[in-house]
Amino acid sequence: MNRRAAPRLTRGADGWRGAEGTEFTIASAAALGGAAARVLTGDGAGAFLVTHDGRATSPLAARAVAQAAARFAAVTLAPLVPTPTATFAVRSGRFDAALLVTASHNPAGWNGIKLKVSPGLPPGRDLEHRIEKHLPEAFGPPPGGEAIDVWPGERVRSLEGDHHVSVTGEAPAGRPRVNVILDGVHGIAGAGLARLCRALGWRVRETRTDPRPDFGGITPDPVRAATRAHASAEVVRTGADFGIVLDGDGDRIWIIAHDGRAILPHDLFALLLEHRGLWERPGTRRGVAVTVSCGSIVSRVCAEQDRPLAECPIGFKHIAPLLAEGAAGAGAVGDLAFARYGRDRDPAVAIALLDRLVAATGQPRVGLLTTALAARHGPSHWTELHLPRVRLDAAGAERAAGALGLPVRGVGRTDGTKFLLPDGQWLLIRPSSTEGGTRVFSEMRDPARQRDLLTRLTRDLEGRG
Repeated sequence: MNRRAAPRLTRGADGWRGAEGTEFTIASAAALGGAAARVLTGDGAGAFLVTHDGRATSPLAARAVAQAAARFAAVTLAPLVPTPTATFAVRSGRFDAALLVTASHNPAGWNGIKLKVSPGLPPGRDLEHRIEKHLPEAFGPPPGGEAIDVWPGERVRSLEGDHHVSVTGEAPAGRPRVNVILDGVHGIAGAGLARLCRALGWRVRETRTDPRPDFGGITPDPVRAATRAHASAEVVRTGADFGIVLDGDGDRIWIIAHDGRAILPHDLFALLLEHRGLWERPGTRRGVAVTVSCGSIVSRVCAEQDRPLAECPIGFKHIAPLLAEGAAGAGAVGDLAFARYGRDRDPAVAIALLDRLVAATGQPRVGLLTTALAARHGPSHWTELHLPRVRLDAAGAERAAGALGLPVRGVGRTDGTKFLLPDGQWLLIRPSSTEGGTRVFSEMRDPARQRDLLTRLTRDLEGRG
């Protein structure tokens, strides 16, 4: 293979991803797996878990990754392990690292590699850079012949069960019965998390929990309203207390209220923070870490509790070290994590905490609890846009915001350009780290004014593009 022309996956907020056939190929996946194993074994790692999601190219790519990694270390290849369960396998000491062939919430035409390292967290920037330095030499003839331990499906299910037991503990007594819709969006985590919900005593109606390579024609990202629409309709149709929507590899979770509306992840996070006894040991008060795109209700709850709040760049790899070091007890990047139960995001933890919340409040309709929380802290409207044809640097973002005539009180540059507006409102413009183009996040008090502002901004930016 011509190494100069070798496809290179793009590093993003969590792992490396790219479009299949151009950036992501079997060769690029194997090269990245080999480079990662070479670096990590040099650091003392000896046992690797390799797994994959349900995309069409993932099984073959995972075998190539496993064979490349087996040149350096002992490798176990296991099919269809959700990302949080693979992370648990590392956190519990069963493996030193995990390589996952997945593009997570990206469309079916994408694929990629995630890496989890001890004590169960994403790699930091330094490790990512060290791995990428070895990529050119890692390209070569397809690996083969290395000894690999291949797990059957029942061993995967056993590992998943151990993972769920580790976060649920003893179920609280006397809690109200919960009726829930669980939508797996044809990813790999739906059936397993439905089993967890039933183990908690919930009544569960499953939908789209069978893995499909094309995700049934949808993008497996619960951030998208179109992806959530099916679960929303099912919750309303069946009268469920709430719905759960996952993503392609099982590390994202969105909750649908009883009336079909989406509960934003930062609203759920703030609700759980407010009930600190559910996730924090008595006598402790650690800080909270969030990304720059997180809704301000979290900062208001932290202020009420006199709890330090750290704002990080987007990507859980920036939050995980704070959880591992004890600097933060909880973190959110849209997805949620609590240091007491791990160092990375995990929907199983969110489900276990929801079960405890229902027991503590006597209210199975979580949407009513978040509505009451918003009433106490004042209304706000958060939204996200993706402009795939727009590419902006910091200067371009400032020019675009300036053209809107916003009453800017300050500018943050932790990640992208964040314009701080009166009364806790803000506008964030940043490059998309996974799909190219530009992401625009906004939180404002007046939804009509927000819609007008974002319409004008989108028209201006796409007009220039």
